[in-house]
Amino acid sequence: MSVVIRTERLELRALDHHGARAVLRGDPPEGVLWAEGYPLPSTVEAAALVLEEEARARRHDETMSFQILRRDQPCVIGDCGLGSLPDSEGAVDIRWQLVERLHGRGLESEAIEALIGFAFTRDDVVCVRAAVPVGDFGRRRALQRAGMMAVGEDARLAYYEA
Repeated sequence: MSVVIRTERLELRALDHHGARAVLRGDPPEGVLWAEGYPLPSTVEAAALVLEEEARARRHDETMSFQILRRDQPCVIGDCGLGSLPDSEGAVDIRWQLVERLHGRGLESEAIEALIGFAFTRDDVVCVRAAVPVGDFGRRRALQRAGMMAVGEDARLAYYEA
């Protein structure tokens, strides 16, 4: 059974091999709507990884990649996921992206908060991290609203942890 995470306005559905094939074809499965601008480049990358693992006869970890849907009008509007398995210290990186026309509505922070909560249900996760471009104040605000704390920055990236 596929993993589904529900929030007030969103549903995060694990990207399985059927969904991955549809993304790579550029054609939504029957009964599924895609927002204008979806799939995103990050979705295509995640779909390719899902199918690569399947081709290697390895079981795909469905907790790694999710499609983000609006609950009020079931439509895929973005993707998110764990960027890697937890490292030796129990830290995992997250990634997310929504179609551009839906930025600034609080949907990003809602998806991030749900993903953080889900990551902490794993026994091997003790820290959730994210890195965003220093000048991307919208993404930085989304991380802060989702409860992540700024822990540093360099010339390119701002780093956050929960």
